[in-house]
Amino acid sequence: MWVWGLLPDWKSYHIVSLGRIALALTEHEIQELDLHSIDTISVLSQQTEWTLAQARSILQGFLEDSGQTISTLKSFDLVGLGAILCALNSTEIMSIRTAEFSAAVARIGLLFCSTPVLRQFKKMTESVFGDATSWNSSILQEIGTIAGGLNEDELRAFDKNLMPYFPPIAVRRIPPEIFQALSPEQIANLGPENAAIVTRSQREHLNASQLQSLQLALDGARTSTPETQNSSSATQAVQTPAPSGE
Repeated sequence: MWVWGLLPDWKSYHIVSLGRIALALTEHEIQELDLHSIDTISVLSQQTEWTLAQARSILQGFLEDSGQTISTLKSFDLVGLGAILCALNSTEIMSIRTAEFSAAVARIGLLFCSTPVLRQFKKMTESVFGDATSWNSSILQEIGTIAGGLNEDELRAFDKNLMPYFPPIAVRRIPPEIFQALSPEQIANLGPENAAIVTRSQREHLNASQLQSLQLALDGARTSTPETQNSSSATQAVQTPAPSGE
């Protein structure tokens, strides 16, 4: 099948030239490759359709061939691993050095990992920025999808005026059963962009009051004053308007 000879003899340029064809490699074939270079891994990680078994093989191959462990990885290694980080287990995530995680957190926040993985990244983020309930707008914007790992109590604790600062990519990652913990006031303050990104499954978990607030957010009602709202229910949902500036 392979025209470049035995897998262990492949050079980095062979591996990176595969593109999507690399997805056809089995986890056993991946284990035979020379994956010592983070540059090679960075190219492989651009493919987002790896199975968990394939991603684990790439991760283990890199660690073994480069002589590293999770705890010795630098921030540029974390950035290079990209989507492969979604294959980490909770123990591995918590063994990442805080300083290195901090330097790479914005890039990690672009990954679409599973909820359990995002929850572990959220714990790591707390070791950098403090308890999740104390995060401000700049932190929310920096951490991206990691905000999708917040639990019900943490999400409910956020001031409604912070809601527009949740990145849209994070809003989509919040599980429906967690998303429904948001108050009508929080939902009304999501802002049009975030409201438009709410998934059907998330909507299906909302009650009538929350759905009304979602419509207010879609309509851009966040910046309206209570006096301009004709209905008392709309006034109640908006309550105190958020400042128009940051």
